[in-house]
Amino acid sequence: MENQLLNDKTVLITGGTGGIGRPTAAALARLGATVVLVGRDPERAERARRLVSEVSDSSRVEVLLADLSSLESVQVLASQFASRHPRLDLLINAAGTIEPRRRLSIDGIELTLAVNLLAPFVLTTLLLQRLRESAPSRVINLSSSEHRRGSIHIEDLEFKTRRYSASAAYSQSKLGVILFSVELARRLGGVGVTVNAIHPGLTDTGFGRRGGLIGLGWAVMKPWAIAPDEAAGNMLYLATAPEVSGTTGAYFEKQRRMRPKPLAVDHVLAARLWDQLERLIDGKSEMVIPGLYRGGVTWQSS
Repeated sequence: MENQLLNDKTVLITGGTGGIGRPTAAALARLGATVVLVGRDPERAERARRLVSEVSDSSRVEVLLADLSSLESVQVLASQFASRHPRLDLLINAAGTIEPRRRLSIDGIELTLAVNLLAPFVLTTLLLQRLRESAPSRVINLSSSEHRRGSIHIEDLEFKTRRYSASAAYSQSKLGVILFSVELARRLGGVGVTVNAIHPGLTDTGFGRRGGLIGLGWAVMKPWAIAPDEAAGNMLYLATAPEVSGTTGAYFEKQRRMRPKPLAVDHVLAARLWDQLERLIDGKSEMVIPGLYRGGVTWQSS
């Protein structure tokens, strides 16, 4: 019966075509879930779909294409998913990037911020109704232990006036992911949707294998890295374990609930960051539904 544990569940996972996301998707499909992978490149996404389907022996593996650095593309992704699936039991925001140089998205937003924080913020909010209708449901946001090195500059999230570094942008984004998770959990109290952040472990994927300082840093850390399948097991724990079914607004490292950096659970800062992300969206995209992100929206009401 184990492979039928998630038989009536639907999962959406960004970053599902590689890295930690693909073995996580395979594990969930093996348990019987309908799994929808989000990928940017059509050929790579189709290869990932076939592989996940084969290793899980499941025909219920699908692909949706999206560029998560684009606000319009994220909105289209949410719309396509909602039009095809009446349920969303588990949303895993696992896509991420680290950029050696400051680069801008198509919307003119610093790329690390756009992919690692803004995309989960927008996608989760747009699919919130599906999550509520499918309750009890779970949202898992991929963070990192590197958040402990981070700081949040509310008025300069994009490194416009301060010196850019890949590590500073990455750690800020991962700190922001925890703050977003904490604030969303607070706003969703009592509706049956849990929101948690996780560092599944330093993982041997292609994520950090770049030249320059990023590549050098990865070479130093690689001996302590775990395999993607092990990291996927840690993601699976947070996605399915009964003992964490009621846990929300928490941060996990592997399979243990941990205290994040104190700044990560600063509720005043979390609310300020939320407001700043709303303003950033309003200033960059006309495609996002006006008023959707307004802090005054009462999501706890029916």
